[in-house]
Amino acid sequence: MIRILLLLLGMSAALSADTLRLGVSVDDTHLHSELQPHVKNDDLFPGIGLGRIQLDQEWDHDSTFIFPLSIEYLKKLGPGSVRIGANYTRYQPHLRFDSIGSLYLARTRLKEFEITDAEGQLGYDFALFSEKLTLAPWIGAHFHGTRYTTFETTLGPAQATTTIASPFQDGATGMVYGIGAQFQFLPDWAVFGSLEKDGPRRGIVGAMRDQKVTIGTQNSSPFIQIDQSNAGTLINLRKLALGVEYSISQKMRLRVGVAEDLLLTRHPGYQTVPVLIVGGLATFPVYTSELLTDSVLWDKAEKQRQFHFFTSVTYGLEF
Repeated sequence: MIRILLLLLGMSAALSADTLRLGVSVDDTHLHSELQPHVKNDDLFPGIGLGRIQLDQEWDHDSTFIFPLSIEYLKKLGPGSVRIGANYTRYQPHLRFDSIGSLYLARTRLKEFEITDAEGQLGYDFALFSEKLTLAPWIGAHFHGTRYTTFETTLGPAQATTTIASPFQDGATGMVYGIGAQFQFLPDWAVFGSLEKDGPRRGIVGAMRDQKVTIGTQNSSPFIQIDQSNAGTLINLRKLALGVEYSISQKMRLRVGVAEDLLLTRHPGYQTVPVLIVGGLATFPVYTSELLTDSVLWDKAEKQRQFHFFTSVTYGLEF
């Protein structure tokens, strides 16, 4: 994100930007994570032995505010303005769920959960019909990342386990494009909308890494198991927004609206390498059936949806 901002600052200086806009938004949002069906199916179909069932229809989490930030430089050119911008969003819910397996219960907490999105844009704002209508197509680069730490405890007549040092990381980048429109129906009032999609060829591409370290006892024998999972990440993105804008002053604008971010995510090539340590002896319990089920289940495209109400304020500095 810092590199994107430095690049935009350099480009804007070369353009001798006419206007600098700074924006901050407060969003009340609800998340349905693509990880929920992926993890749920992975638990249910382990490939060997009996799986476990998640008891929660929806991962339990609190409604969390996100705080998007944005910066834009505009340069008057022809019938409109060249626009160079960047935006940044971090979303931090507290996710948790319970599961039941064969003769044991499991409680899972995904702590320090963060979804980060950063984007740089280059576009042109066409001012039409005496500047009452603005059409703003653009292209850009998008980063999407997820990370958290797994804390899981299982308890049953024959086993008791807990996880330690279990980080998850997922990051992907790719080209995006979109268009925005705004119509001013009163001197200080306007309606606006926007659509954003991933690039037409590859989508947003990256990699996922998940490490889980489990310690405990099973049938009175202490053990340590280390599971290292790796996969690719392929995301198809679509974002929609609709709202109303009010000009508080010549420099300050207030926006209120609704938005939906929809990500269709696959993790191709998913593989796990387990290391089991019992009595000082390390083994590698890899099963072909588990490799096959993991590969199929994680390669399936799952939806991640964020629906949120937002209130934003932008402030413009004229040069």
